[in-house]
Amino acid sequence: MADTIDRALEAVAGRWRRLRALEGALQAGAVLLGGAVLLFALDNLFHLGTAARVALSLAWLAGGGAAAWRPVRRFLRRIDRTESAILIERAAPEVDNRVINAERLARDAGVPPLVLGIVRAEAALDIDRLDLRRVLPMAALRPLAVAAGAAAALFLLYAVTLPDYFTNALKRYARPGADTPPVTRTTIAVRPGHASVDEGGSLTVKAEVGGEIPERARLRVGEAVYDMRFTGREFQHEFKAVEAPFEYRVEAGDARSPVYRVDVRRRARVKRLAIRIVYPDYLKREPKVEDPASGAIAAVEGSRAEIAFQATKRLQRVRLEADPVFKPRGAGFRWAIDVAAGGTWRLAWTDADGLEGRSPSYPVQALKDQPPKVRLAEPARHLAVRPDGSCTAVVQASDDFALASVSLRAAKGGAAPVELAALDVEGTDIRVSRLVRIADLQGRPGDTFALFAAARDRKGGESVSPAVTLRVVDETLSRDLLVKELGSLVARLRQAIARQRQVLVRTKAPKADAELLAIDQAGIAKDLDGILASWSNPELRHLAARRRLEAVVRGPAAEAPETLRRDRAAAAALQAAIVAELEAVVAELEGVVAALQQGNVDQALAAAAEKSAKQELRDLLAGLKDFVAEQKKVIDESMDLQGVRPEDFSDEQKRKLETLRQTEEQWGKFFQEKVTDLSKVPPQDFSSGALSKELNEAFSEVKLAADALDRKAVEMAIPHEEAGLELAKEITENIERWLADAPDNLKWVMEEPTKDVEVPLADLPAELEDLLGDLIDKEDRLAEESQDVTSSWMDSLNQGAGWTAMDGPISNMSAKGVTGNLQPNAMEIAGRSGEGRSGKSSGQMVEESASGKGGKQTPTRYTPDPFEAGRVKDTSRDASGGSTGGGKVSGANSEGLRGAPPPPLKQQMDRLADRQAEIRNTTEKANVAMKKRGVVSEDLQRALARMRQIEALLRQGRPGEAAADAKTVSESLRDVQKTVRDQLELTKDPTRGLARETRSELMNAADEEIPAEFRDWVTEYYKALAR
Repeated sequence: MADTIDRALEAVAGRWRRLRALEGALQAGAVLLGGAVLLFALDNLFHLGTAARVALSLAWLAGGGAAAWRPVRRFLRRIDRTESAILIERAAPEVDNRVINAERLARDAGVPPLVLGIVRAEAALDIDRLDLRRVLPMAALRPLAVAAGAAAALFLLYAVTLPDYFTNALKRYARPGADTPPVTRTTIAVRPGHASVDEGGSLTVKAEVGGEIPERARLRVGEAVYDMRFTGREFQHEFKAVEAPFEYRVEAGDARSPVYRVDVRRRARVKRLAIRIVYPDYLKREPKVEDPASGAIAAVEGSRAEIAFQATKRLQRVRLEADPVFKPRGAGFRWAIDVAAGGTWRLAWTDADGLEGRSPSYPVQALKDQPPKVRLAEPARHLAVRPDGSCTAVVQASDDFALASVSLRAAKGGAAPVELAALDVEGTDIRVSRLVRIADLQGRPGDTFALFAAARDRKGGESVSPAVTLRVVDETLSRDLLVKELGSLVARLRQAIARQRQVLVRTKAPKADAELLAIDQAGIAKDLDGILASWSNPELRHLAARRRLEAVVRGPAAEAPETLRRDRAAAAALQAAIVAELEAVVAELEGVVAALQQGNVDQALAAAAEKSAKQELRDLLAGLKDFVAEQKKVIDESMDLQGVRPEDFSDEQKRKLETLRQTEEQWGKFFQEKVTDLSKVPPQDFSSGALSKELNEAFSEVKLAADALDRKAVEMAIPHEEAGLELAKEITENIERWLADAPDNLKWVMEEPTKDVEVPLADLPAELEDLLGDLIDKEDRLAEESQDVTSSWMDSLNQGAGWTAMDGPISNMSAKGVTGNLQPNAMEIAGRSGEGRSGKSSGQMVEESASGKGGKQTPTRYTPDPFEAGRVKDTSRDASGGSTGGGKVSGANSEGLRGAPPPPLKQQMDRLADRQAEIRNTTEKANVAMKKRGVVSEDLQRALARMRQIEALLRQGRPGEAAADAKTVSESLRDVQKTVRDQLELTKDPTRGLARETRSELMNAADEEIPAEFRDWVTEYYKALAR
């Protein structure tokens, strides 16, 4: 009895779980199979992309899982005996709850066993009479079974009737990343598919099509699309000069091939090249190493070039290809050749992949060791010298590789030359001065000496400069020659004055032609510059009148032509100033002539020479002491007027105020004169520019105080006067410090030199020291009147180089100056120096690198410096303006150099201009040819006009503007190229590349009948065109 109930309850629980499992399987099967059919159909119809297929696959799996989830969850949960009893009671109401009651009473310990037995016996009898299949009938799953069966039938029908589509869709969903092509009406067979090609080689892709033949096929590489050429059997496209790997696919009709990859076998290249030049023994030079090197070899004949290189991949074999005269030798990555003649060399190899390769051909230039060049820079003309006189000889020599010695020689009459000075030199260039005393040559009046220089290089080549004649004359003849030369200068100056007066009269005329006046004025300026240049006699170079003439030439005479074009009234004022100054110069020269005719030559020239710096500064110091005393009196008397209003001044107070005003005006004139005087005096071991600036400040303050007194503004005058007094004290202290910092027991007489002095060229140390600070003054704030004036003094300073880092116009040959923290003055400076700040300079740059330390915007000037073989390692990008002196090429920056470039750069720009002219000529020919063919382009006309402008700018030394125009020309030519190419494409005969017979057949094909096998295709083609 108990066993009957237990077995029934367990059977119901098991059947419930089986039904739930079957329910889940039917639901999942219906969803998955039906969904698969839908997904396969969508892909077959629409050729879904990878992303769409992945998304649909995920949705399909999610739907199947969701359909099976509820039954499976119920299946996993076991029902207990009570739930089984309830299921039986629901399926068989006639049991009348006896089964559930029996199960519940069995759990109650308080039920009498007799009662429990009776209830369970009745329940067992009911169960025995009951068919348990009624409890959970299978008919409940019939709808699910029908749906699942229908989905399965549809799935099988799809696979049987459309196996190709079914299999294709299955593969595309199973492996979405495999790029399996869909089934299409057009089929494609691509060759070579995946491929590998040598770098620079070509690859032809062929696509054989089947099924529905499309009109065209396209080959896609990334975003680029190429139309393939149809050959009658297949479509083709050739990739030429393949340099990089790529992936491609072919599309034709509704078909699309898989993605194929083309790999490139890289050829080996030279990764790094190093060349070591070993010079011949006689040059005694260290080997030159270029690493990395460009490959070009330029060395003196007899040198050896050692070559080493690295390649981008492993090499099997390497050889060096060169002319036999080079005697190439070596192996692997190291070779050597002898530089015996000009020619070329290159490397050739076979790399690890068996690919042949070679480097570019590199030039070899065998340089001849030419004899040295030598000249006498000074004296530049034949001289007449007194027996006790002297002259400075400046020897300039250079050699293309190495100088061995330089000597200065003199020959008396036809006698053998005598060596006056010999100098062993190192390097390729030298400029040295020597003082030649006639007494050392034992010269007497009437003697004539030929002065010349000789230079020898390390190969033994020797050169001699042209000789300069030194004629020894007595004092009387010397006086007569000087008087004659001064008379010639006076005559030429009077002619210039007469011309200037004529131009001045015409300038003041009401209807004068400004352009003609400017041309005539420029001619006067040129004549004055010629007079100044011819004033080169060493005994007359240091006359004060020459410096005065130089100020006229550099100042009003240079400004007048342009001023005439802008403002004739201002130009007339400049012309009047020129006449006045020239007349003053003539008067001074006539005074010198009179002094020469009446007295000693040396005394006359010394009296006419410029005042020495020491005398000028002593006068200034005495005046400053008087100024301090006078200013104290002015301050005391001004204090008495401070409490009185101007309108209440008495007559006595007004007279006192007028006296104070006159005093201030006198001292203002004093400071103005001293500023002018100091700017004319060439200073020595100090910066007169800074001194002049302080004097100018004092003058400004005192002058302002005078104006304030004149306006009776007593309250405002006192602080201005106090400021002037303090500045004067500072100037005094500066001068005292500059003159000496200890008692002086030597008598220095620094008169302006009346003749050239020998300046030694001391050997420079291996390392130069510099002292650099941030600029404390700005260029736009520098007072024009505080600028130093160019001086002819030159020295080689050592201990007397100064106590402070300041500017000054003494040219120094020892390169001991420091950069400091002040702007350079606007005067020319010569000598030897490191980088320093940018400014007007000439001489020799002794530092091998330049980083840019700021300075003045420098205009371009032509200076006599020779360009040396070295090149400064310039890392500066400061826009310094024009090209300056310095002997070596430098000065590249973001803005370029303004004005006329130095000779090497000028030659390069001339070559660029010539090349631009060739390009323009070629373009003009192309323009004519295009016009003959009916092609007219406005862009080309504009480009030609720009080309002419670029050519002119290059010849004028303005590469920055030319570069901007070149960009515009390039863009115009590209537009022209595109226009012409489009027109050619429109008018091009597609059969021009075929043989003549083939072209004839194609031309006559219109008269022939269409072959039967192609008739349907042609019909469809024209129908498509009609649509």
